Amino acid sequence: MYKTDLSNIDLKKYYYDADTADKVVRYIETNIKHVAGPLAGQYLLLEKWQKEEIIKPIFGWKHKVGINKGKRKFTSACIEIPKKNGKAFLAAVFAAIIPDIPAPITSTSQCMYL
Repeated sequence: MYKTDLSNIDLKKYYYDADTADKVVRYIETNIKHVAGPLAGQYLLLEKWQKEEIIKPIFGWKHKVGINKGKRKFTSACIEIPKKNGKAFLAAVFAAIIPDIPAPITSTSQCMYL
């Protein structure tokens, strides 16, 4: 499994905003509900790996300097998850929250590869 090595991020250019990362997780867990199956109507509770390995790094790392200061470092993600581990639902979560979270750059497109 390939995973971005976050320990190699240039801390002179980027910083981790734990408050923003936690806010995104809280937003998901208090606004997104299951729509089908036995959990229909219940709020989504993200698994630890979803929070720590996907959501928080994508939304928490930000530019420290320059014209993108304060904006997200990561503007796209290639996320590979094995069968029956909630790929479609996680993609739907991203689709639901992206409009509610400030855009990282002036780009007009958002992309998530599954």
